Amino acid sequence: RLGSVEDDNTMVFRNVPPIYLELSTGNLRGEARAIYIAVPDKNEVFLASLYKQILANAFGIQLVDEKTIDYNSSAGEALLAKYSINALPTILLSGDLQAYTGFQEAWLQAGSIENDGNFIFRNLGLLQGLKYYDLNKGEVVEAVAPAQAQ
Repeated sequence: RLGSVEDDNTMVFRNVPPIYLELSTGNLRGEARAIYIAVPDKNEVFLASLYKQILANAFGIQLVDEKTIDYNSSAGEALLAKYSINALPTILLSGDLQAYTGFQEAWLQAGSIENDGNFIFRNLGLLQGLKYYDLNKGEVVEAVAPAQAQ
């Protein structure tokens, strides 16, 4: 439900999805930025840009800025080291993600929230059927469904 109809039949939007202007503060809410860390030399690995589609479909997140960095570039290696990333491709999100209802709670199953406020996708095993690059093993692996308890 987005809002209400008042006694004078005025329709008032109360639950406006991001990105929106918060009148009480004058701040634009819901702006999000992404850095994709890609694996261009592993053809069978899924494209990092798939994260954009997942975020839009699941939470309505609209990115205002996107950048793709190769994992083996100096910038990529610095991010891998800084955040101890061991599976690729991944995404680093920043911005006003608290504006998206349920995002932070759901994110804790998929990744981490770093001390600097960045959100990093870490649980590539959730992307069943897709192949990703495991840096610890040095090989491409396929995300499979967890075994069901009998």
